[in-house]
Amino acid sequence: MFWLNGIKKFLVGSREEFSLKHRVLNTIFLFMTVVFFLAIFINKAIGESRGVILLSAMGAVLYAFLYFFSRFQGRFLFPAVVGYGVALFFYTPLLWFRDGGLTGGFPYFLIMFGILTALVFSGKWRAFFLVSEVLVVSLLILLERLYPEIINHCPGRNCVFYNNFWGFSLSLLVVIIVGLVYINRFENTHEKLREYAAKLEELSRRDPLTGLYNRRELMERLNLLAKIFSRNNSKLSLIMIDLDNFKAANDSFGHSFGDRILKEIAEEWVKLLRQGDILGRWGGDEFLVILPHADAEGAREVAKRLKEKVEEISRSYSPELKISLSAGITEVYLNITRDIEKFIERADSALYLGKKTGGNSIVIFRNNN
Repeated sequence: MFWLNGIKKFLVGSREEFSLKHRVLNTIFLFMTVVFFLAIFINKAIGESRGVILLSAMGAVLYAFLYFFSRFQGRFLFPAVVGYGVALFFYTPLLWFRDGGLTGGFPYFLIMFGILTALVFSGKWRAFFLVSEVLVVSLLILLERLYPEIINHCPGRNCVFYNNFWGFSLSLLVVIIVGLVYINRFENTHEKLREYAAKLEELSRRDPLTGLYNRRELMERLNLLAKIFSRNNSKLSLIMIDLDNFKAANDSFGHSFGDRILKEIAEEWVKLLRQGDILGRWGGDEFLVILPHADAEGAREVAKRLKEKVEEISRSYSPELKISLSAGITEVYLNITRDIEKFIERADSALYLGKKTGGNSIVIFRNNN
């Protein structure tokens, strides 16, 4: 099935290259090219005149040319209008007069022409070809009534075979096009389901208030970094953060106000961190920052910037808020142990020490060994 899908993409194009209408047009032109080429050999085999064989050859060349323009040059309107125009204004009258007119098989084929027109065109061009089809057929019926002798009722077996061949071909084309439309709808639905699943997966990894990574995602990323960094003994530091006086601000100004503060702090912190740094909400007013390729002193500088931003935001709302930041920092020594929980506990211990001494401080856990 893989190779079959590859052939289909090569012949009619992929969803990324063309719209559904354009792929339908590519399919019609490719199909008509093949049918006209088959008609050349069939007409020779059943002993048709050179004129009929020539008309079949002209159709094959024309639709092959239009297929090339549509599929490989990416053109749509020009080949579509020319292809449909030739089919309606040239081949339709020709086959009408040759194959029995109103009592022949070709009127049924015009129904299929209308279906394919509705699938390919839209707006004024759809209206133009559908109205033109009605006018052309009306004119042909009128001519048949006025001059019945110009209609060839083709009683022979060759003519019946020819009608059956075109009837089967056009019916098969409609089936293929309808199938293509439904496959496209299925692919669109499948793509939307995949997008929804990806969004749900992303939401499950994010804190709903701040949009930062949640605790689960932080642990997964930290464990992944531990596996990578242990191979080359790279440095990795953690900053455990707690907002001082945030509970008092919540009690005084309300939880919705506190939520707004948390969201703003998270947004501003993201701007201060490097691209590879990882920031997440650990819970409540606690946050964890993972700093790849950073030692404890480098982490202290980052924590200072985050602290200054918190104080700046606090002052911008009200001097009475006095929200500040306490941070505990630890370096992760993956050459000693990969026990990530142990390093998180050390960062938490350093944070607790800073809170215990009055808060608004940055403490580095020094007893790593």
